[in-house]
Formats: sequence, C-alpha cells, structure tokens
Amino acid sequence: MTRRSRTLIFILLSLLLIGGIVVAFTSLYDPDYLKTLFLAQVERQLGRKIEVGEARLEIFPRIRLELSQVVIRDLDSSQVFLTADRFDLVLRAIPLLRQRVVGKHLTVERPKVLLRRNQEGQWNVLPPASPGASPSEGNPLSLFLLFNETVLVNGEVTVVD
Repeated sequence: MTRRSRTLIFILLSLLLIGGIVVAFTSLYDPDYLKTLFLAQVERQLGRKIEVGEARLEIFPRIRLELSQVVIRDLDSSQVFLTADRFDLVLRAIPLLRQRVVGKHLTVERPKVLLRRNQEGQWNVLPPASPGASPSEGNPLSLFLLFNETVLVNGEVTVVD
C-alpha cells in the first residue's frame, strides 16, 4: 500500500467518524435537554433561579445553543437581577459527551442588569458571606467568566441604592 492510498483511507475514515459524531449529536441531544443541562449547572453554581423562554440547538458547523428571553432572579427570587433578549452559546463538543457544558463563546443581546442594595447595605450581586466560598460562587456576573470570550450587545445597568 502506498503512502498516498494510506492518506486517502485515513481521510475517508476521519470523515466517516466526524459524520457519525454529527449524527449521534443530532439524535441524542435536543435543545430542551441541553437547555435543562445548561440551566441546572449554572443555577447550581450561581445559587439563583434562571428562566428561559425558548431554546434552539445548532450542531453544524459548531455546537450552538441559542436561548431567548432569559431571566436570572435575585437570591429571594421575587426580584429580577438580569434579563436578556438572547444568549448565544458556542459549546465544546467533547465535554457534552460527559454531560458537562463548557463554553467557548457567549453573546448576550440587550442585557438589563438591576443592581440593588438592601437596607443592610448588601448588594444583590454579592452572595451572602459564607466561609470557604470562592468570590465568584453565587455571583450572577461570574456566568460571563465561564466562557473564553463574552460579548455584550446594547446593555443597560440600573443601580438602585
């Protein structure tokens, strides 16, 4: 077997493997499943309730999860901390096979953040102090740090003191 024919066979096998992975992703993962998985992991990390209107999944050319009408609640969950028209997440493929959501890129369109300080002087962006907790734990803005690249488009911040 010549070097050229081995290279051709290798390329064909690689294409078949990639095609099989794409077919497996489309049959195994639907937008609602990925939405639930993503929201459960983020809610656990932030300690806040997250609501999403609609989810759309794209597999090719990259794995993309688009969430619309996103709402992140305050710690007491009767107040809203952040709303956004759309979250566009580009996800890594290999961690999804292990039921983990790891992002590459996040675009947030028209986010509106409401920073509020209560009567005790505690801001709603900070979690209640707990020993041994990392500074980002419970902080809803740490969501943006989970991605290599985050883009915010047409945002608005309101401060209530």
